[in-house]
Amino acid sequence: MWLEGRYLAGAGAHPEVRHYWEGVLAFVEDARRREEALYREAWLESADGLGLLGPVRSLRLATALESFGARASEREEHYQRVQRLATAALTLHDVLVELGDRVTYEPQRGTGVSADPVLEAAGADPAAQALLEVALDQVLSALRGSDGSPLRDRARLAAWIIEVP
Repeated sequence: MWLEGRYLAGAGAHPEVRHYWEGVLAFVEDARRREEALYREAWLESADGLGLLGPVRSLRLATALESFGARASEREEHYQRVQRLATAALTLHDVLVELGDRVTYEPQRGTGVSADPVLEAAGADPAAQALLEVALDQVLSALRGSDGSPLRDRARLAAWIIEVP
């Protein structure tokens, strides 16, 4: 329900969202720190499955590690994108919790008018609306891939986070 109107208007009831994004930050830090060891371990496991032994195994591993190292800047860009998103999501959560009932859930119902029929949440006053918009803009700006295109399906968010080049 992250980014849905019910969440935006009641973030205080969802501490798991903060825990999730804190976990994403920890994941990024861990992946950065251990990426070569993780790659080597996975490569060696695969080589074992293929029966590669001796000098052939050593030469192929060296080549694989060289290729992996050559793409370090691409991985770092992705880590930075994910870190930017997690930081923006944590900021949004904190803003929403601080605003509390100054953000209202306003779904479109029948012929009624909603203050925001897209988000289904709105600030109860201009200051709350401004804080909500700034925090949301940061999240939406961070939800972009390496090609600059926005993530259109939130169901793909977890896959997007781990799609390290």
